[in-house]
Amino acid sequence: MDQFKALAQQFLTDDMVAVTLMGSHARGEAQHYSDIDLVCFVRSATAPEPDTHYVDRQLVMVSYVTTEQTEAWFTEPKQVVEVMRNLQQAKPLIDPTGAFAQLQKRAQHFQWTPVHQRKADAYAANQMIGLIEEVHKGLNGLTQYHVGRLINASHGLAWGLTYATLVQKGVLSSGDNGLLADAQTATGRDSEWSQAQRRAFGIGNSVTDAVSLVEQTKASLRLYRLTYAMLQSICKPDDRALIEKTISVAMPHL
Repeated sequence: MDQFKALAQQFLTDDMVAVTLMGSHARGEAQHYSDIDLVCFVRSATAPEPDTHYVDRQLVMVSYVTTEQTEAWFTEPKQVVEVMRNLQQAKPLIDPTGAFAQLQKRAQHFQWTPVHQRKADAYAANQMIGLIEEVHKGLNGLTQYHVGRLINASHGLAWGLTYATLVQKGVLSSGDNGLLADAQTATGRDSEWSQAQRRAFGIGNSVTDAVSLVEQTKASLRLYRLTYAMLQSICKPDDRALIEKTISVAMPHL
């Protein structure tokens, strides 16, 4: 940890109250090309843009957060899902006032409440409506074999529906690299949903099982239908009618 503390000193400014190590190095899972994630907590009301550096041939990603931004980590479901476990597992490198220690202690005692669930349900329901455009983009791409539309639809639906599922279920993600697996664990790794998700991302059943762009898009449309089957009860009646119409239009391609 001393090497990371020395590295953090290179980026320390008077505006910072703490610098922490997050990501794979904090979890002890770093590989040869893993980047080093330094998160700097600043006093200013506005955080600087993230920085990217190479230090001794290692990629160092430096991000900055304000007090207001850290509060959203505890109150906004999507941010809770993305950040909470990383915050719990972070390693303090510079924390002279104990400000980060207090924040991390709060994270260790975090609980998902009914308020979080209501916000999470609203987020997921809004995602289903917002992704209708991606469904139609995919249908246009399949009809015309338009590569740009196929890529945008499969990418947008696969990620959007994965996030809708993670947030609605309140799954605290293990990190960017674990989002897909976390969603599959929450829905059942052998479930129809997980199978569709894997193919929507282009993941075949083996290393020799190539998934075409057309099949990825068709899988993403199936994923939309299957996600709605899970989330139907949280959608408003008018939204359900719109989503069900969308699914009926897409059915010939599923």
